Amino acid sequence: MAWLVNVLLELGIRTTHWGTARGAGGGSPWRECGDGWTLDEPALSLLKWHLPILHHDGPLRFRDGLEVVWEHRLDLAREPGEAVILYLRDPRDAIHSLYRRDYAHALGYHAYLDRPDVWPDHFPNLFFLPPPETYLLFTLFWLTVGETVPLLTVTFEGMRADPVGTVRRVLAQLGQTRPDDGIVRALERSSFHAARQAMLRTSAEQGTERLTATKGEVGEWRTTHDDAALARFARPLARFEALLADLPAAEATWQAEAIPRDPFGWLEEGAPANLAAVLDAVPAVAGRPAAQLSAHAAVAAGWFTAQAAGGPDFTPPLPRRLFLRFYAFLLEGLDSAPIDTLLRSRHIDRIHGLCREMVGAMPE
Repeated sequence: MAWLVNVLLELGIRTTHWGTARGAGGGSPWRECGDGWTLDEPALSLLKWHLPILHHDGPLRFRDGLEVVWEHRLDLAREPGEAVILYLRDPRDAIHSLYRRDYAHALGYHAYLDRPDVWPDHFPNLFFLPPPETYLLFTLFWLTVGETVPLLTVTFEGMRADPVGTVRRVLAQLGQTRPDDGIVRALERSSFHAARQAMLRTSAEQGTERLTATKGEVGEWRTTHDDAALARFARPLARFEALLADLPAAEATWQAEAIPRDPFGWLEEGAPANLAAVLDAVPAVAGRPAAQLSAHAAVAAGWFTAQAAGGPDFTPPLPRRLFLRFYAFLLEGLDSAPIDTLLRSRHIDRIHGLCREMVGAMPE
């Protein structure tokens, strides 16, 4: 995603990393500098690893009052702004890239694919699931957000096939236009070579080494994944492709399979008003073995929704839709090992406790 951020900055569009804004106390990390703008020192030290434009001399100049906020987070949807750009890559390549960069020194790839995590750097204490299922839920979440605000999906593969056209579509989503020669120049200045030089310069300046620039290729999974790894992706990948092809059709398929196992009837009748209703409904079915996992799925879906959407009230359209999608996703996956493990594990007790704390903290 850093290439797109650098392209937008080259085109005079203010682009702000969510984490550096949070580090600035929720304000902007950008500071006026003469007739332009520069980043404060904490943000600059972090982002120089990723963005070649920050190694240029002089301040940056931005047009209009537009600001694009970026990060791999779900809670950005609490204030989604006027439009969303969702940047995706083939899950096999996206997950292997993250593994190679941050986890390969600690464990093997097969173990990584099966390891549940709460993703503290990217999601708000979610999802207690391994990488393939997490990437799928991330995609499902943002496509659901796209039903309430304009959303453009951009893929790594599409960018490689048509970089200028991809940038044009992004600019159109932002209500902007730029001449093609300016787009081409911005792309050249955001190339892998430029990113690698930025990484090497920052490494020399800060006296440390980090692998932040890798030359990704389309279809890397053909050489990086063995048969066992590909088999692990088979089901998540099929669901991912169905989402991108037609979200409503994919949702209808999940619901048709899930409704017979749904003890609450929520997939047919609509979501409850809030998380308290979810928690109150669980004791009525938790004692019946056939319904217990469905009850756990409801609690997990309620927690996912409350964390990402900003609270335990499911009444507005987006939280209600998110709850139903998460719940259907978990029900449909009851026969898959990662979801079955989640719904039988100690994490459910933890999630249930967190939900109770959240509801208990609500004002009367």
